[in-house]
Amino acid sequence: MSMTDHLQPIIASDEEIRRHLDEAHIPSLMLALCHLTGDLDVIRGDIQPKMEFLNPDDGLTDADRAYVRDRAAAALARFRDEGAPLHDPTNSELREMLDFLVGAHVAD
Repeated sequence: MSMTDHLQPIIASDEEIRRHLDEAHIPSLMLALCHLTGDLDVIRGDIQPKMEFLNPDDGLTDADRAYVRDRAAAALARFRDEGAPLHDPTNSELREMLDFLVGAHVAD
């Protein structure tokens, strides 16, 4: 059984995907992109949200948010159209994603 066997297929149009992404929490969306594509460059690049507990301001520019939403829209459309499997992150990748989530290195 693969990780995607329990998932419902994406039937949303490109426009519907975009509308949903307009409401997405960008740091969470960045991590979802890592799982969807296996490409951790989205959390390794210049776009680094402020991850402060209970602070809704992510510190990103509108251009940063648009860039992440554009990448997510493309990845979701590709997943919808091609049915590619989700990436199963390694322990090292999960650690990197956790560090990104909390905004600092998390000790073992």
